[in-house]
Amino acid sequence: MRDGFCLKLAAIALMALAACTPPKSVDDRTGNAEPDSAPAARQAATIYGRWDIIAVNGVPPRVMPNDARGKPGLVFSPGQYGGSSGCNGFGGTGLFDGNHWFGMPPLQTLIGCGSLMAQESAIIGIVANGPKITFDGKNKATLTTPIGTLDLKRTADAEIVEVFPRILAGSRWELGRIDRAFTGETTLTFEADDWILTSPCATRSGRWTQEEGAIRLDRGTEQRKACASEFASADALLSAFAGKRLRYVVGANDDLVLSDSNHWAVGQQNISIWADDDRILSGEWHVASVDGVALQTQSRPASLHFGSGGFSVWDGCSHQEGIAIVSARQLFTQASGVETLAICPPDPVRAKIRDIVSARPRIARTRTDGLALITRQARLDLVRVSRTPFGAGTAAFLKSGMTIELATGALPGAKPARLEIGPGQRFRVVLSCGTIQGHWLRARGQGIPQARFGPDGFPPGCDTDTTARALDQIFTGDIQMMIGPNLDIVLFMNRRQAVGGRISPAADGPKRP
Repeated sequence: MRDGFCLKLAAIALMALAACTPPKSVDDRTGNAEPDSAPAARQAATIYGRWDIIAVNGVPPRVMPNDARGKPGLVFSPGQYGGSSGCNGFGGTGLFDGNHWFGMPPLQTLIGCGSLMAQESAIIGIVANGPKITFDGKNKATLTTPIGTLDLKRTADAEIVEVFPRILAGSRWELGRIDRAFTGETTLTFEADDWILTSPCATRSGRWTQEEGAIRLDRGTEQRKACASEFASADALLSAFAGKRLRYVVGANDDLVLSDSNHWAVGQQNISIWADDDRILSGEWHVASVDGVALQTQSRPASLHFGSGGFSVWDGCSHQEGIAIVSARQLFTQASGVETLAICPPDPVRAKIRDIVSARPRIARTRTDGLALITRQARLDLVRVSRTPFGAGTAAFLKSGMTIELATGALPGAKPARLEIGPGQRFRVVLSCGTIQGHWLRARGQGIPQARFGPDGFPPGCDTDTTARALDQIFTGDIQMMIGPNLDIVLFMNRRQAVGGRISPAADGPKRP
């Protein structure tokens, strides 16, 4: 009975234990994993690494007799944590800030542990409740909360990697808890310049700025409303966040941890802000400013034009167009490669306009009823001049016999790759290290052409190939796709990762629905 129960929970176990492996760094410009790099992070005593639990509330932990799961232990890495209670595995999103570890309540396997259940409850309760961390040298640490303590001994250093947190502009979050207090129905929204916090007791709003791995909220304004007394303590803590610099991390499951180094809030992505994705950019826009600097008035100002699946850019001298997908308040584009032949002198502003459009920017509303396209490095502010859409996409689908040379330059490793669509609903992603292959089928969601890909498995020769890993993630599951009107280019997007490509079509071309 127990073995059958464990099998049913295998998926939960995999998600929980995934946190036990330090992640590759992620750059929000592309949403893709990047090679490890963080020379500045290797300093002084840190919680990052693997630890044995040597005492739970002062008592050495017990292990299950004749069991291969080993000692209770923890592992911490930037953005996440995990471990074992000696019975079940667990893991979740977390943040090391000041001398505390602030984390989401973890996912965990649900094996019956008999007499070890109390020990497991204590371990998970301590690590998930904002423990204060004190170090005794480099290799010993104590985690302390009002409900108990864990004594740890380091068993391995972590290979620290730099993590680029997701840009928060154009996002909304359901905050479920601040410290140990439940917040009720509380949402936190970030637009281009404004934050809005709506809780049972008040609506607060103000200006905010994005920093590297942190945000800064101004004091803003507050409108009080009648609320139940049970939310008063949480509301007081939420109010204290205004006017502060908050560190944050967004986890793989779209969960958020915010901290001012003393208090922390946790929440999940609220997708209601995505409701207007299909029309938010549709129409023509003038570029009002680049990085806050207004553009000089000219006879034909720099402009962007978007429609169903297509985009064009006039940078003030030359024209470029291609296909586009807007998903979860993020813009993904693939240029056609066809441009006007104007002789344009070098201009860093024009170059930045194009760079931002191609860098998968976040989309957020501005106070002037315009939009901003925001990356980690730059920002375009747009003013609408027309609602007439620009159409460059098509509803064509993939067809057996097609070969697509994938534009992998933005992926980690940047290794060449091609996608081959074969007979019998088969596909192959051919790389230098091996081949990812499996089945695919057509699908449609919310008017955007989609395809569902199911790889047979990951090629063992590609275990260390970062390009292969990124493509395996893109070509697994439901993929949004757009094909150009000339049936020459294609754009695939999945899980906030994207890759474009150029099509070598079958003799009779891609099939239209």
